[in-house]
Parts: sequence; C-alpha cells; structure tokens
Amino acid sequence: MKSEPLVVQVGPVTSMPGGIAAVIEQYLSMDLGSRHSVAYASYWPGRPVRGLLSAAAFPLWVTARHRRRSTIVHVHLSEGGSFVREGFIARSAHRLGFRVAVTLHGAGFVDHVDRHPSSARGVLQAADVVFCLGENHADVVRKLTGEARVVRVLNPVDIHRRGGDDRQARRTVVFGGEVGTRKGVDRLLAAWPDVLHRVPDAELVVCGPDTGEVVLPDGIDYRGVLGREELRVVLASATVACLPSRQEVLPMFILESLAEGTPVVATTAGEWRSFDGASDNITWVGNDDATVVSNLAEALIEALSNPRRASGATERWLLEHASTEAVAQTLRTSYGRLSGETQ
Repeated sequence: MKSEPLVVQVGPVTSMPGGIAAVIEQYLSMDLGSRHSVAYASYWPGRPVRGLLSAAAFPLWVTARHRRRSTIVHVHLSEGGSFVREGFIARSAHRLGFRVAVTLHGAGFVDHVDRHPSSARGVLQAADVVFCLGENHADVVRKLTGEARVVRVLNPVDIHRRGGDDRQARRTVVFGGEVGTRKGVDRLLAAWPDVLHRVPDAELVVCGPDTGEVVLPDGIDYRGVLGREELRVVLASATVACLPSRQEVLPMFILESLAEGTPVVATTAGEWRSFDGASDNITWVGNDDATVVSNLAEALIEALSNPRRASGATERWLLEHASTEAVAQTLRTSYGRLSGETQ
C-alpha cells in the first residue's frame, strides 16, 4: 500500500506556552492537501537533557517510521541551543536523504549568526527551503545560503472576532507573553504611573509565565499562564494590547490581538515591518531605552482615551497574509516543490 505523504514538524512540545509551540500546533491542524503533519518534540522547558536525547534519537525514529521520498522534515529553529539540538536533526535528516524545511523563529537569530556564522551556515545549508518571517532574517539567510532557499511566510492566526462590546466602557491594557525584560514588561510598568495619572480608571492585565525578573506591583491584574483561547477571550474585550519588547521576531500576540479587532501598541523590535499592511491599527514606539517609556505612556494614553476597533482593512490583510489558509497555501506550494509535485 502506498504510504501517505507526511511532514514531520520538529520543535518544542506543543503543550508549552510560547509562539513556536503555537505555530506548530497550527501547522498540525492545517489542510496541506495530500499531506498531513505529525509532531516530533525536541524541546521541553527546563528539561535540556530530554531534548538532547530526543534529538539524538531522531535519525533512528525517522528512518524506522517514514519513507524518504514521501516525508518532509520541517524543523523549527530559534537560536543558541536550538542550533545544536534542532540543527542536528536538520543535518541528520539531510544526510539521510529526506527533504528538509526550516522556519526561523529566534529573536536572537541575527546575533547568533554573528557569533557562530559557520555552524549557522551548516544548519541552513542542510535545508532545501528556509521560511523567514521577515526581511531581516531573509537577508541573513541569503548571505549565508543564497536566494533560492528563502520563502517569506507569516505566522498563522485564526481570524474570528468575539465582539468585545465592553471595550468602550472599560479602559483595559493587556500584555501577553513571558513576564520578563525581553518582552519589556519593566518598560510597561515604568510607563504605567503616567498612564494612570491621565487615565485614572485604566486597568492593566498581564498574562504569561513569570520569569522572576520583574516584580509586579499592587493593582496589576496578573492572570498567570493562559491557554491561547483564554488569552484571546481577554484580548477581545481589551481596549488596547501592548507588547514593548526589546527583542522579537513576529509575535503571535500582535497577530491574535488584531484578529480580535484590538489595536496594538508595540516597539519596533524584530520583523515589525512585516506588519506594514496592518499599520493603521498598530502604534509603533521606537525601541530605544532612552525614550521608550515616555513614548509608550503617550501611545497608551491616546489609545485609552480614544478607544476603537481594528479596521476592516486590517482584517482583510490578515486574511490575505496571516490566516491559517493563506499560510497553508504557502506551505502546500513549498512542500509540493520539494517533492517535485505540480502546484
């Protein structure tokens, strides 16, 4: 019997919080035409040895279970240890004769390449296609491997709005992500007294895993780690979402906020220019520690004082570029080319 074409999605276990796990979870449920995806977990939070053992076991697992001609190994990379762990998987799959796709998710990817150009080049050259979330990463990959391997794609998001009729009555700012300095929670907390001075009834809701780097003061509504759907319910009734990160790539939090019709205030970190089509509903604040707090406060005060919904133009942009179907079409085309199929 002919085996069904597969894509093995390699990366963090999908039950953990975070953007890469969320993307893999979305990929597993996508319509990929004649293909379907299976997951291979290579990372668990706080369990580095388990991740290394899983990476070492991958060559045996993939050759025992899957045919080379009908299977694509799609590796999701960040930076640092990921280039050791998932990088080993990409190289091994290439040596074994599988077609290999890589998606770059790491906020520190460019810095990683600067420090380890040879090893980064070796991993990326093992890939038949490299999916990049924006031009910054795409430029680096082109310099390392050439133009042919690069395909631009956004992270996928489900487009469904829940109403949020009370966003006019309540003035709520929502932060979602790792509660630490990389995501800039300390910047938001520094700006918050100025926001409250001008908008005394404003509320700040913080969602995400606590790193212990930042102490949340009294008066902040900390919800802890929420599931993706739980966070989206919170976003649906927020006045504005805020992500003042120091380092980013293409945050799912911004995409999901826009998908719920919630405007965003965010710093110009990572691949922020990939959001150009939704710029009417995002207020960008310069990612400069000298001015970010005051500019962040002003942007939040304006958003809270004049609450609004994200525009229909932004919804159309999401549907065309970041919806599950739009991303699935890019994947179907790229996977088909790897397999020599006509698209």
